[in-house]
Amino acid sequence: MAGLLHGEKVDERPIQLHIQDAGSSQCTMENTALRSCSAVGTSLHPPFLSCQISGERFPFIKTSSIWHQIEPMEVFRKVPQEPHFLPLQQFMPELREGMAIGLMVTYASLVESVKRSSIEDNIELFERKINALAHLEENGFDVKLLQHSLMKLLEAKWEHTKHLGHLDELKELVPRKESAMYHKHALLVEKEGAIFQLEQKLECLRGEAEQIARETKDEDAELLRLKEGVNIAQEACVNVEVRFHDILSDMRSRLQLSE
Repeated sequence: MAGLLHGEKVDERPIQLHIQDAGSSQCTMENTALRSCSAVGTSLHPPFLSCQISGERFPFIKTSSIWHQIEPMEVFRKVPQEPHFLPLQQFMPELREGMAIGLMVTYASLVESVKRSSIEDNIELFERKINALAHLEENGFDVKLLQHSLMKLLEAKWEHTKHLGHLDELKELVPRKESAMYHKHALLVEKEGAIFQLEQKLECLRGEAEQIARETKDEDAELLRLKEGVNIAQEACVNVEVRFHDILSDMRSRLQLSE
């Protein structure tokens, strides 16, 4: 498609139009009569109207001056295209050129749109662009690189969306966990305070217990001395009683007194 891709202008000189069908008929017209090309056959609107321009074949007659604005565009110079527009055969001939121009503009717009893609773009936008590229591909545009790039971008967008969802879930959990940890920390402080008080009380009780133990030891020793004293006193009493009875018995024996 030399005229479309390299900015070649449509020749203003008479153009030979070849309209072919099963009968291999041809018709030749002047440029001024391009809009009234007639096809061989009985139908007023044949299913395929082919006009050969500079070696190109399209299902429409290329007459609009808009082509001179589209073909020199940077996107077509850097990435040459050779669309055939064959799917346009299903439409009326009067509509085909305008639709072809629309497809050219759509391709240029899509390239610019893809180039300016943002991670913030929604997934539906990427999918629409992919579908649009598929439609352009049906019309002969070479969109494989764009399709590959868009699929990679869509994959990254899906992954980014998944991570954002996970991030939102985590962000919701953080304040809950912080609140739970705050209560746990407060409870821990409370328990540590209670433990400190109990340890102080325990230390005090240990001191009291040690004091009581010392006092008990001293009192045990005193009790032992008292018991020994009791035993000594009891033994002394017994000895005195025995001695008393011995003295009394001796006196009676000497006096020969009966008991």
